[in-house]
Amino acid sequence: MSTPAHTLLLHPIRLRLIQALTARSLSAAQLQDALQDIPQSSLYRHLSILRKAGYVQVDPEIQNADPREKSYRLAKPTRLRHTQVQGLSLAEHKRMFTTWGATLMQRFTDYLSDAAAQGPIDLEADRVGYTERVFYADDAEFDAIAAQLEGVMASAAERPAGPGRRRRRLCTVTFPEKS
Repeated sequence: MSTPAHTLLLHPIRLRLIQALTARSLSAAQLQDALQDIPQSSLYRHLSILRKAGYVQVDPEIQNADPREKSYRLAKPTRLRHTQVQGLSLAEHKRMFTTWGATLMQRFTDYLSDAAAQGPIDLEADRVGYTERVFYADDAEFDAIAAQLEGVMASAAERPAGPGRRRRRLCTVTFPEKS
């Protein structure tokens, strides 16, 4: 029996590996540099789990100086669909969201630490923000909004790295509120 996608993808270390590989290829050494708090043996073990599950693959387009060193990239989308989390218990949903939220908090903390090491933190210059928007929409209207956002983000994700371009992350959570 295979591991359910939600269990596989929302493990804290595997989630961080996936986030590190989003929209780029990295060698194991580069992954270790990016995730210095993860022991090397754990990093390799979780990278292997993701490879066996088909989420990560060796990038054939990247030729490293050492031919024994491989670069890795995401092989397929890692977004969990509603069908993959149907039937989960309240506790499982809370654990999954907590894992995602804690990983986001760690990434933001890393940003703040890196920015502070360079001098005063300037959220405006770095185009950093966090906010909530509340709006009214029926299901069809919400689906249209979600499709528009997905289209804009898919287009942005296709842009290659280049001069003046910084790697950026946009995280969204949507849920209905009590009236």
